[in-house]
Amino acid sequence: MLDKQKLGLEIKKLRKAKKLTQHQLAEGMCSQSEISRIEAGEFFPSLDLLYLIANQLQIPINYFFEILAHEQAEEIKAIKNKVWALSSSKNHKELFHYTEELLLQEIAQHPETKKFLLWHNYTAAYYLGRLDANNCRTELLLLIRKKMLGTDNLLDLHIKNTIANLYAENNHFKESGELYQSILNEKLDTTEANNLKIKVIYNFGKLLYLKKDYTSSLHYTDQGIRLSVEGANMSLLGQFYYQKGALLEKLDFSAAEISASYQKAQFFFEMLDLEVYTNILLENKSHYLLGSTTN
Repeated sequence: MLDKQKLGLEIKKLRKAKKLTQHQLAEGMCSQSEISRIEAGEFFPSLDLLYLIANQLQIPINYFFEILAHEQAEEIKAIKNKVWALSSSKNHKELFHYTEELLLQEIAQHPETKKFLLWHNYTAAYYLGRLDANNCRTELLLLIRKKMLGTDNLLDLHIKNTIANLYAENNHFKESGELYQSILNEKLDTTEANNLKIKVIYNFGKLLYLKKDYTSSLHYTDQGIRLSVEGANMSLLGQFYYQKGALLEKLDFSAAEISASYQKAQFFFEMLDLEVYTNILLENKSHYLLGSTTN
């Protein structure tokens, strides 16, 4: 049986993907308020109205039945959370095998879930040496170019960020920088979009550091710290402060300012149980954490 709230969310997602307002979607078939109530999950549209909505969104009406029949929201949410956790911890081997298994299951029939899983599968394969950089970029670009019904622009931006990372890691700094800038130029105002923006700012700052453009890198690093604090997002604050400490060293700031950045990095690494990062900090910058803070 179809869930009216799931149906409403799916219609809303598709409408936004088509960049249509509720008024534009409703034009010629019903009122804007009806579309609003349908998207809010207040009631089911009639079959005739659902057909007109599907036609306006340029999809077959069976799409709603096929998608919603396989929609298992809690299971998909749990899967995505696990994938994100494996990706964040750089557990590429488990991530590769986990996504490989899921892609063979019924859960991968949902187009957005399939695209999400393929993205992480290709990326893990690259880091495991199963795909070279060029082939990985090609597969990811094909994912972006293949417009799957039910997917939104934000997922494509996440994939684009990964492609930019691959360029940077293989010393294609120009291509990487252009991709980061294109993502930052997107006008998206949601919590998830802002979290992605913070991640891209961190990556772009790291790229500028590699290019020895330390002043610009510091500008983006400070911007990332500010946005993280404003959005109550601590996930990258440790990395931002570590990067800031390294930049302050390059720019000949005082030992006290450098030490303060590394101490903040240590605080967030330990708070978030990021043991790998904590160890790197202690191995490479312990003199700033324990020593004198005078020039």
